[in-house]
Amino acid sequence: MMLRHGSIRQDLPHLAEAVHRAKAFDTSRIMLVTDGIFPDHLISWGNMNWVVAEAVKEGIDPVRAIQMATIIPARYFRLDHLLGGIAPGRMAHLLVVDSLEKTTPGLVLSRGAIVAENGVLSVAPFPTPEADMVQEIKTFHGMLADAGCTLTYPLRTLGFLTFTSVL
Repeated sequence: MMLRHGSIRQDLPHLAEAVHRAKAFDTSRIMLVTDGIFPDHLISWGNMNWVVAEAVKEGIDPVRAIQMATIIPARYFRLDHLLGGIAPGRMAHLLVVDSLEKTTPGLVLSRGAIVAENGVLSVAPFPTPEADMVQEIKTFHGMLADAGCTLTYPLRTLGFLTFTSVL
């Protein structure tokens, strides 16, 4: 079961009741997911760390909430041999937080190196699109315009696309 909470729908306050009722049952297949996070929400709220904090606010045990955002989805997608936990040979991005209830990371590690500390990126950001990619995007825009549709880029550096129909 996927408990959805994100920018479009914030259902966790209603869905958390299912977790509370399931305490007597196996909850190892209940996971936290987003329906997507808008770029401005990503910047102000965070991503899955925000969803975990919201789950904790709704009374879900912090350790269970972290499992619901890490190892349980990895098992569901049969990727638990690669991610979802900390072990040799697995991919991991580690967030170091002050408490399990407040999940804003003070330190972020990726591939064994510090990539952010106290909200400041300590590595180079992803490169912007190359000229040929920009041309491909312009061509795609032209095709959409011919179909009566447009694309907008609220924050192009995050690679976020919003599809807007003008039909």
